[in-house]
Amino acid sequence: MLPVVLNGREDDSLGLPAPLVLDPKTRPEVIQRLEHLAHVEHALCLEYLYAHYSLRAPRVLDPATEADAPVRKFFAAAQEVFAVAQDEMRHLRWVNEILGVLGRPIVLDPPTEDFVIQEETQTTFRLEPLDQAQLDWFIKVEETSADLNPQGIDGMYVRLHQTILDEKEDPYPQADRLSHLIKLIIDEGVDHFERFKRVKAHLAGFSETEYVRTLTQDPTDPLDQRLLELGDLNYAVLLGTLKDSLSGGDTSGGVVIEQSRQAMTNFHEVNHVLAAHGVAPRFKGPGPLGNGQATLAAARSAMTLQQTIGSLDGPALGAMMTRHQADMQALIDALTP
Repeated sequence: MLPVVLNGREDDSLGLPAPLVLDPKTRPEVIQRLEHLAHVEHALCLEYLYAHYSLRAPRVLDPATEADAPVRKFFAAAQEVFAVAQDEMRHLRWVNEILGVLGRPIVLDPPTEDFVIQEETQTTFRLEPLDQAQLDWFIKVEETSADLNPQGIDGMYVRLHQTILDEKEDPYPQADRLSHLIKLIIDEGVDHFERFKRVKAHLAGFSETEYVRTLTQDPTDPLDQRLLELGDLNYAVLLGTLKDSLSGGDTSGGVVIEQSRQAMTNFHEVNHVLAAHGVAPRFKGPGPLGNGQATLAAARSAMTLQQTIGSLDGPALGAMMTRHQADMQALIDALTP
């Protein structure tokens, strides 16, 4: 599941680097950086999810295979990557919460292929399997730089944190809350670096052909084509419900948040089925998110497609689609006035 709430993860235990001597940022500069970082968190979440699905690991470890050492290793590596993707989804929410406090629109548009994730290296967004080169990139992007390069992701967050705390003449609204959310993101970034190092340790001694799946982006099987379309609709529903919950606030978004959590679980399950079939999830953007009506339309389309898929395959996939239809219907009910 890709959680969209705090879930008790607010932890100040890791601390921050020593205060930096830096030029103060203006409020427009702070907002511009936050909007950029929202795109970064979204892009990293998708890169990590794609890497997770590219591993030859089941979604749930079957007790019958637990004696198989390679499967256990691959599963452990996949779980580490997925945990980081969960965190990035949470970071995307936190950054948008900060933007909302500052009176700015929500930033949830899917990243484009030319989007630059890391400015210092000009590395652009790309969906790649978790080979050694991609794993090394993940380790590098999550590593805290010794000098906190202002163009690095960690440097941006540390500078934003200090700017908000240091502002005296025109203080930021809810400054304690904003600085706390930024600090949570900084702390979890340290954890991400350690997690990817553990991934490297889990995969050590195996060749890439042993643990990386070969995935196609253009399936010819009708069932896989429908599953891929369902994955796109689920992605649209996830972004729409996230937008609705952020826009609705704490008092009105609770029901939508709870239903969207289940939609996230189903999104993850469908992508695992696709990966097991050798098909790459594509995270196709839903276009302009618009209002809740766009999310409702995507949910209804997904239900229709789930019914079709359930009639195309055997009882296992049919049962999964029946469960997903019930979950999607509950979400539709929550979104319907």
